[in-house]
Amino acid sequence: MGFINPYGVAASAATGAVTKIGTFAVLPAQALMTGLITMTAQNIPLKQYQRILKSMFVSMGISLLFTGFIFLLAHLIPEAMLGIFTTDPEVIAIGSEYLKILTISYMFESVMFCMYGVISGSGNTYYTFGCAILSAFIVRLLFTWIFTSFTSMGLLGIGWAYVLAPAASGLAALIFLLTGKWKKSKMRV
Repeated sequence: MGFINPYGVAASAATGAVTKIGTFAVLPAQALMTGLITMTAQNIPLKQYQRILKSMFVSMGISLLFTGFIFLLAHLIPEAMLGIFTTDPEVIAIGSEYLKILTISYMFESVMFCMYGVISGSGNTYYTFGCAILSAFIVRLLFTWIFTSFTSMGLLGIGWAYVLAPAASGLAALIFLLTGKWKKSKMRV
C-alpha cells in the first residue's frame, strides 16, 4: 500500500475493493492447482506425462472460463461489481479503471497457477518459490517503482506492474515445463 497511499484515500479504497474481486477471480485456479499437485505427484512415478499435461490444460480451460467471465463483467459492468463494496462514486470511478487492468493479471494468474500445480507436484517447489519471488519482489516492485517514478501512469501504472508480474512468472514456469525437467520427480519416498 506504500505505493498506493500517495494517490489518496479513494485510490486506497478502490484498490482494496479490486483486490477482493481478484481474490475471488483466481480462486478456482488456486483450487485446481492444489488438485494438480496431487494428480501430478501420483502420475509421475507411473510416467503418465500425457495425463498430467491433459489435466493441466483442462484445468487451464476451466480457470480461464471462470476468470474470463470475471474479465467480461469487469469490462461491461465494473461499477456494479465495485458497488458491492462501496457506494462512493470517486472510489468506483478510480476502481473501475484499475479493475479493467487487473483483470488481465487474473487471466495470466489462472494459467500460471495451473503450471505451478504440475511443477510443485513434481517436487520442484524451489522453482515455484523462485517464480513467486520473481513475480512479487522483482517484477512487481521494480515495475511499480518505474511506472510511478518515471511515468505519468500513476495508480494505473501500479495496475500494469501487477499484470507484468504473473506474466513473467508464468513465462518462467512455461520454460521450465518445456524443458521436461518436471518429469524427473524431486520427491523422495
